[in-house]
Amino acid sequence: MKLQTSNLKIKKFTIQFGYGHLVIGIYLVIGIWLLVFQMSSFAQEMGDLVLKQGIGVRAVGMGRAFAAVADDASALFFNPAGLAEPGISYTYGSLDSEQKNNDFTFSFLKLGYLGYADGHLKNPSGDEISFTALGFSNRSGWFNWGSNYKALEWNLSGVQSSGWSADLGMLIRLTPELKLGLVAQDVLTTKERIVPASARVGLAFKPFDGQILLAADAEIYKSRPNYGHLGLEAKLAEGFTLRAGLDRGSPTLGASLNLLTFILDYAATFPSNGSNIYAFEAGVKFFPQKKRPFSLIKPKEFVLIDLEGVIKGGQTEVSLLGGVRWGLDSILERIRNAAKDKTIDGLVIRIRGFEGGIGGMAVVQELRAELLRAKEKGKKVLAYVEGSAVGDEYYLASVADKIIAAPGSAIGGFGKSLALYRASGLFEKLGIEWQIFSKGKYKTAFDSLSPRMSKEQKEMVEGLVANLYRQMLTDIAQSRKMKIEKLKEIGDGMIFPAKLAQKMGLVDEVGYLYDVCSVAASVCGVSGEVRIVEPSLVEPEEVFFTQVFGVAVIEIQGEIVSGASGQNFIFGGGYTGSDKVAADIRKAADDVFIKAIILRIDSPGGSAVAAGEIYRALQYAKEKKKVVIASLGGVGASGAYYIAAAADKIVADASTITGSIGVLGAVPVFAQLMKNLEVTAEVVKEGSHADMFSGLRKLSSVEVMALNRLLDETYQEFIRVVAEGRKLSTEEVEAGAEGKVYTGAQALELKLIDKIGGFMDAVDLAKEEAKIIGEPRLVYYRETSPFIQLGETITSSLGIFLKTQ
Repeated sequence: MKLQTSNLKIKKFTIQFGYGHLVIGIYLVIGIWLLVFQMSSFAQEMGDLVLKQGIGVRAVGMGRAFAAVADDASALFFNPAGLAEPGISYTYGSLDSEQKNNDFTFSFLKLGYLGYADGHLKNPSGDEISFTALGFSNRSGWFNWGSNYKALEWNLSGVQSSGWSADLGMLIRLTPELKLGLVAQDVLTTKERIVPASARVGLAFKPFDGQILLAADAEIYKSRPNYGHLGLEAKLAEGFTLRAGLDRGSPTLGASLNLLTFILDYAATFPSNGSNIYAFEAGVKFFPQKKRPFSLIKPKEFVLIDLEGVIKGGQTEVSLLGGVRWGLDSILERIRNAAKDKTIDGLVIRIRGFEGGIGGMAVVQELRAELLRAKEKGKKVLAYVEGSAVGDEYYLASVADKIIAAPGSAIGGFGKSLALYRASGLFEKLGIEWQIFSKGKYKTAFDSLSPRMSKEQKEMVEGLVANLYRQMLTDIAQSRKMKIEKLKEIGDGMIFPAKLAQKMGLVDEVGYLYDVCSVAASVCGVSGEVRIVEPSLVEPEEVFFTQVFGVAVIEIQGEIVSGASGQNFIFGGGYTGSDKVAADIRKAADDVFIKAIILRIDSPGGSAVAAGEIYRALQYAKEKKKVVIASLGGVGASGAYYIAAAADKIVADASTITGSIGVLGAVPVFAQLMKNLEVTAEVVKEGSHADMFSGLRKLSSVEVMALNRLLDETYQEFIRVVAEGRKLSTEEVEAGAEGKVYTGAQALELKLIDKIGGFMDAVDLAKEEAKIIGEPRLVYYRETSPFIQLGETITSSLGIFLKTQ
């Protein structure tokens, strides 16, 4: 079969978009500007009805203004890009149920991104057309594209023939409320004159939380009149929808009744000749969209976010014995999504007892920063304390507009402490001796194998704790509008029951989760129902203006090691491999649509070689003119800071544990353990130092000197890297090095970081440095474990819905 194309002129232009797929670019070029060609030689009215006006009763009720609306199988005829919307359906219908003009029946089938249709059209003169259509589509962020194939067989005035044509379509989400549809209709055909090629351009606008839909389409031809379509759809109640429109000047009306998965559509067209046409369509549809309960008068809605157990840096982690450990970044994403959803009025943070380890305060500061951003967008924030809000827990709760605590909850605990455990005595009893090597007099302060802290080390740790304590009191006083002196009077680490805490001004209300709705109503200035919904029901739609340029987010979590990254699926915990991170950095550096790279770091360090491999990959990214920003979470110390030093800018929370510019090593000696176990070893060697790492003896003075040379070279390289990356003199770096650990606030004074802030502050800085217009697209280079997905699904299913009386 010979393939011909309609005589189509294409205006050349260029455009940049987020994913850069060649096939999408071709569709975009073809689909935006299409002109029309020669008039059809066969029965224009019948061919026009099948291929141009479109088939689908819902569309008929909206005046066939459907190019930017179609999300079911009718998209086959209006815009095949709409097939990418999720769902399955089967319907059967007629576009002329009373057969006043034509006997026109059809059926639709949609399975995911695929659509199929067939039908039969016969007019009173005996002319008839049978048709089948098959289409597919794909969805990628803000952009859908699709194509179809329409095969026709016709008998016109006794002459039988057949042919096919094809459409190309695009659907672009310009904003969450506004969509643009572009369709090249019948641009491919086996018959030169089966139908003229045309373009269909549509806009769809959903104001009032999507309860109203306004649509407009234009059919554009070259050698015949153009046509316009207008449509309106209003959801009057759950499962009942009314429609109205203008179809090429003819008024239309329509309605839908949706009972669970069964749907019935009815529509009428009122042409000027007075021969009204009625259409129906019925079948089953299942669209797995996340929908909140519908109300004609929408109540205020608050998203419930639970905080419980250990909160780790990065993404949520699931293990067999450790269970679900929520990741800080997973929680931040939920808060961020709720803040972007215009239909959400606020957030309820349910505090059920959580901890964040040595970087716990930084975890809280990240959460506080994200909640403050939500408040700046007009969201109300409530904190519900279920059990206790002590120390960091209350620190987080204090950022809320109101704090509600369950009776008997423990409130307060404004002290700050840090416990450093030493295991050298345990190893000594086991018969294992560790020979410790370090560069930097503060480097062994946090090392569990080293002896007790020196005087200098203790002073450093005391200064660290004092700085964290001042940060906590200052922020709480500001959030609760209290004086720091009063907070100190309340108690240094003392806790209080909820009712007493209320009298002291630490809590606003005493009650249970059900009572939160009343408080939510009062802060919103309304009476009546306030609904609390699950975070899984909040899913802001990706749109064009936020998705053109990308910012790569590459995570460095846990210990840094050479080789591959990994997780302990039995007990939990993980480590970051230099091979994976370096490969991701180089991949992002080679991507022309990635303008910046954010290193999301929450790590105490690790292998110097592994850190060096990652550092070298970052140098490659900078050679490729990529902006590199380091975002330090709870901890960004030692080897993790070595990596961060390669960034153009470093952002850290005020309480991030950072610095530790030094080198540490340890060699075990098992001689006593073997003696206790009555195990002997006979060593045969060539070379006096061949057994120096055997663990059977202590290192000699010469061997100790050799190891110190090795550490000294590594230490000097660390100093050089920091001096070069931070644009400081060697003397300035050495003065702040020696393995000393700082809070983010202290590091800022020493020029070891550039800005105090959380992850979104790093995103803003990346946008500024890379000169990105609009909100950048965040591209996460991560491997999501099926255990994580399962854990998040189970956890999110525990959300509840509450209503006030």
